[in-house]
Amino acid sequence: MSLNLPPIPFRDAAVEIPSGKLTRSFISFLLPFLTRVTAAAATVVAVAPITQSAAIGTTALVPLPASGRYRVSVHARVTTAAGVSSSLIPTISYTSGGVACTQTGAALTANVPNQPASWTVLVKADASTPISYAFAYASVGVPSMVYEADVIVEGVG
Repeated sequence: MSLNLPPIPFRDAAVEIPSGKLTRSFISFLLPFLTRVTAAAATVVAVAPITQSAAIGTTALVPLPASGRYRVSVHARVTTAAGVSSSLIPTISYTSGGVACTQTGAALTANVPNQPASWTVLVKADASTPISYAFAYASVGVPSMVYEADVIVEGVG
């Protein structure tokens, strides 16, 4: 695979004296790298901060601006442990090629505030359709489990 990048200017000075600015040859060398890194950077499309003590049914985030690949990350933490036990299961839904798709994460069953869980999936989603999330919830005993969660969608290409 050819990257079509300029050759490294080994024989040229990297910095102008006395200004300390990069020389034109090094700017010309570094600019394509900066352009590629900027183009490859993830862009946050949607964030859903949640504090809850119940299940959350399928909830759509904003419609996607374009078809493509998106990284969906979920972070969840129990903030109040249930009296006996608890469980929290994230689900991500989206449309890919006109087909409704669902991915379910592992259950958070620690029932303690100091053991959060994170889960990340890559989805290939259609334009103008939302990525949705849901949380299945179970809590046994008093008090009921309370959790906080964040769902983040990033465009990755």
